[in-house]
Amino acid sequence: MNFLQSRISKKKTMAGEKIADDPIQNAKFRYYVNVYNVIYDQAFNSLKQRFSEHGKLFKSMSILEPSGFKDIKNYDHL
Repeated sequence: MNFLQSRISKKKTMAGEKIADDPIQNAKFRYYVNVYNVIYDQAFNSLKQRFSEHGKLFKSMSILEPSGFKDIKNYDHL
C-alpha cells in the first residue's frame, strides 16, 4: 500500500517543557497504530467477552473430548 506523507503538526511547548507525545512520522506505521490495532483490539475483546460468558458450559462439554475418554474410567462416581 502506498500512503501519502502528510505534514505532521507540531504542538507548541513552553520553554523547558519536555514533550512526551511525539507524533508518528511514518504513514504506514501511523495507519498500523491508529486503524489496524484498534480494529484488532475491538475484535479480540468482542470474542473474549462472547466466549467468557460460556466458560462453565465449555468446561462441562470438555468431557466429550476424545482425548479425555481414558480419564473417565478413573472417575468413581460415574
